[in-house]
Amino acid sequence: AYNGRSTARRRFPIRRHRRRRRHSTGQKRSSGRPRRRLSLLQTPPGPSSSPAIAQLLPDDRLHSIRFRRRRRSRLLASLRSSRRSSCYERVGASTPLLNRFDPFVQETVLNIVVAGLGWLLFAFVRRRFLRLLLSYHGWIFERKPSMLTKIWGLLVMILRGPFKPDLYSFQRSLPHLPLPALKDTCRRYLQTVRPLLKDEDYEEMQNLVCSFQNGVGRKLQRYLYLKYLRSSNYVTDWWEQFVYLRSRSSLMINSNYYAVDAMFLHSTELQAPRAGSVINALMKYKRKLETGRMDPLILRNIVPLCSSQYERTFGTMRIPGIEQDSIRHVDPAESKHVVVFHDGRWYTVPCYFRGRLLEPVELESQIQRILDDADSEEAVKPGELKLPALTTLARNEWGRLYEQHFKTGKNREAMDILEKAAFIVCLDNDEVFHSPNDQSKIDYMARSLLHGSGCNRWFDKSFCLIVYKNGKVGLTCEHSW
Repeated sequence: AYNGRSTARRRFPIRRHRRRRRHSTGQKRSSGRPRRRLSLLQTPPGPSSSPAIAQLLPDDRLHSIRFRRRRRSRLLASLRSSRRSSCYERVGASTPLLNRFDPFVQETVLNIVVAGLGWLLFAFVRRRFLRLLLSYHGWIFERKPSMLTKIWGLLVMILRGPFKPDLYSFQRSLPHLPLPALKDTCRRYLQTVRPLLKDEDYEEMQNLVCSFQNGVGRKLQRYLYLKYLRSSNYVTDWWEQFVYLRSRSSLMINSNYYAVDAMFLHSTELQAPRAGSVINALMKYKRKLETGRMDPLILRNIVPLCSSQYERTFGTMRIPGIEQDSIRHVDPAESKHVVVFHDGRWYTVPCYFRGRLLEPVELESQIQRILDDADSEEAVKPGELKLPALTTLARNEWGRLYEQHFKTGKNREAMDILEKAAFIVCLDNDEVFHSPNDQSKIDYMARSLLHGSGCNRWFDKSFCLIVYKNGKVGLTCEHSW
């Protein structure tokens, strides 16, 4: 206590008020040597305090301390008297943790929380409204954009913002695949089968569709609606499972597809330099996919397309099974190497050294060493020469062999390296050519890329890069990923 009053709320001594009254009565400050006064930070000894040595401060420092405290008291008084401070006080009173801090700190924290919640609300509303706008499909059927389509496009571009989008910027804003009504599904099914059935068979099919629509079809439609609510595309997993993974036929020719090189561009006719430059370019492309630093596909510079198909381009392999296959996609940090197949020999080529992507000339030297190794006297190990032929078998047969021979031991370690590779490089000893006047040369290259010799392509990998002896390249790709 100081002069019989509590100092909990009033921290300024009464000397300040005496000083004001002295100046108001016209008294002048005494000149001469400046006196040393008590610090405002220490309470003078009173009747209830023990005697102590008071800390003395000069007048100029005492004046600065008084000025700072006076300014702070005015700021706190203005905050308490404002209308919005009452709201913060009520929130602070209901939050015991905030009561431990200064009112200015409380208001700062609450301002940050309110601003963060407001931003989240704005992002949620923007995403929902953009999804609603992208559900409009009238622009697809118009040769000349109508006024409604122009207004719609303007709103979409405004909500997209002026910033350059990344590859996955619009994934959460894309609309879900719409679920058609049961009546529309039955009508479209009848339209599909009408050219395939005779009149008598079509009438019987109409009766079956009618009984399905009025019976078990309603129950199945309700189940399908529940799946529609919790997934962005209610068809994707079923399509992948029943159309691809449960197919028991061979992948070669039946499922895989190929891509050819540029026909009239001839960068080099040397195999090793072309392989090194293409591997380096593909690994740079892989890094862009991982970071999302790519432009998404946008139709008419307005409508973005889904980019989820890019996620499993690298480091993906189809694992055979007896009844159903599965897809294994490894973490991008684990797929920093490629596997090279040449003359029945398998090689692992790392593409990074101490976190740095190898340059094309460095990869070229590795590929050249692999090509030179084919001339060595070391014979190919039994079973490795035609090992890729296993991927051409029927899936159930290949699945049984996989369970027997590639689940344990050294074969499991070798298969794990193969599955974690970014992609597979096949170095062929053949030469292919493009000729606009000779169709047979292009047909030969297409057959070579599609199936090769049957034992020089690993068809389970997401894609294999084929590099020919004269520098031409191509791809053979697995279809399910």
